Amino acid sequence: AAGQAAQPGNTAAGGRDPAFPKAELNAGVTSWITVNLVDPYYNVVAGPNPLISNPVMPEARICTTDPYDGNAAGCTPDSNPNWNYGPENLVLSGGTTSFAMRMVSRSPAGWTVSAWDSGGQGTSYSSDTVSGVVVKSTNAIVMQLVMPGETAVEGINNATGKTGTPASPVTAGAAWGTAITIRAADRYWNLDADVGGRSVNVGSNDPYATAYANKNLSGGSASFTLFTPKRRAPYSPKYTGDVTIPSLQVYSRDLGAPPALSTQNAAVNSVTAAAPQKLQIILPG
Repeated sequence: AAGQAAQPGNTAAGGRDPAFPKAELNAGVTSWITVNLVDPYYNVVAGPNPLISNPVMPEARICTTDPYDGNAAGCTPDSNPNWNYGPENLVLSGGTTSFAMRMVSRSPAGWTVSAWDSGGQGTSYSSDTVSGVVVKSTNAIVMQLVMPGETAVEGINNATGKTGTPASPVTAGAAWGTAITIRAADRYWNLDADVGGRSVNVGSNDPYATAYANKNLSGGSASFTLFTPKRRAPYSPKYTGDVTIPSLQVYSRDLGAPPALSTQNAAVNSVTAAAPQKLQIILPG
């Protein structure tokens, strides 16, 4: 894996030099990994030797456990939609070759990377695996808004970085039991936990909904509880100066120092009126 160095003969360490640990990778950034054809003592078999007249170079395949980088055909299928970054199979030359690898999902514990003999050259050499390959987020670019009914999914290749839809219908005047969360996310929707102290808030097109005090991100996120809409939606104007509300729109607000991160909004399609309680009189004006 990236950052490691080969050490032929060191069978206890899998032929790798312990002085060169695995590098921590950045989401979406290309890293180069080397695959070698080796003997039982991790010596590279580059060509003919006294024991092998003409070793057949295998076609190697790289697979990872990152669920959204897009594994090559023959690996365990990834979740969808993914980024289709999985490298194509390559035939080794002189006992070695290098693969360009791009993992996208943050993992402090680390993913697993494996090299397999695809069998494309008629060979069946055993595989090798490196575990604990840490992938870090890159710099945050958006304040992701996660509503009740939605789930943030790191690494996913879609327009929102989420699955699910905002819970609907909801009732005017009824506080939401699940918090709204704002996450500082990179382009692959990974939480940038290093973004702390940046002031954020939640806004909406309901002028009478819950107004929150600003909050500072902690570990890259902040939660806002008991959001309470007040105006029915869809809503059509009934009085002069009134506004149309096709749906309740809720959005993230970055109030930190410029440049501001992009905002994200979500629509709640239906806010129903609460139970009838009293009469209202409107005088002409």
